[in-house]
Amino acid sequence: MKTKFVQPALVCGLLATMTFFTITGCKKSSSGSSGGSVTGTLSGSGYQSTQAFGVVTASSNVFFVGGIRIKSGDTTDLSVTFPDTVALNTAIPFDGSTVFIDYLDEKTLTEYTNEGSYTLSGSITISSWNKSSLVITGAFTGTIYNPLNSNDSLVVTNGAFSNVKYTIQ
Repeated sequence: MKTKFVQPALVCGLLATMTFFTITGCKKSSSGSSGGSVTGTLSGSGYQSTQAFGVVTASSNVFFVGGIRIKSGDTTDLSVTFPDTVALNTAIPFDGSTVFIDYLDEKTLTEYTNEGSYTLSGSITISSWNKSSLVITGAFTGTIYNPLNSNDSLVVTNGAFSNVKYTIQ
């Protein structure tokens, strides 16, 4: 039963990493800020991405904003997904299907999400969206759960993505 959830988590992490390298062209950035940043507090521990990216899938009207942190041989991904039809400065509650948070520790293959049928809390607010320069900024909070153990959760506070550059596919 474990591999049923671990494999999607692995695929999600690999896709996020591949998308990141496709978008950045495998260039190194000393500051990691050229594409913006994803930050937050996960159950009291700070998260600061080393790289951030966004992708809008025009055919399905889905927006994905993710941050990757590479630290001490471990890679973690923190991302939010939402419809590309959201209004500015309006809190959109997480619904578990079109608006959700994902966190993945690629070293341990531990995933946390509020996608699916969990007790949903939190929201996302888009505060700035420049569609001509393809840059987005917003904030999010919520509780995310380990799909292998619904009693294992992380509380995400002060979640933010700032000046994240995105592509349209």
